[in-house]
Amino acid sequence: MTHILPEKSRSQCRAACLMLLLLVMQLPVTAQMMAQSEVRPPRPVQVPMLSLINALDRLKEQFHTDILFEEKNLESLMVPASALRPQKTIEASLTELLTPLGLRYAKKKNNYIILSGKIHHRSKPKPRSRRRHRLR
Repeated sequence: MTHILPEKSRSQCRAACLMLLLLVMQLPVTAQMMAQSEVRPPRPVQVPMLSLINALDRLKEQFHTDILFEEKNLESLMVPASALRPQKTIEASLTELLTPLGLRYAKKKNNYIILSGKIHHRSKPKPRSRRRHRLR
């Protein structure tokens, strides 16, 4: 068989073809590696929740006190279970449970009463001015 290229050129041509073949084979691998390395958003962490009524009942037992509330107003409300920690005071626990829900508490003797977050003040009527203004 007669070759038109000298031996040195043929070996260079083979090497170039081999490099080209390796480069072409590398493209799918590189693309796959890039696809796998895409940044994926982190999964949301699921926080264990419990009903506010259940949390309040646990506080009653823990602190041996009464917590008064209307069950129908609180039955659909949920709170993170992590809000109940034994090292906290009852006031700190109630504040952490109630504030995010727009609720508050009042303490009467040794009892706690759960109230809506809005504070209602009785407004006093403004005193009327005794001066009469003349129109000019």
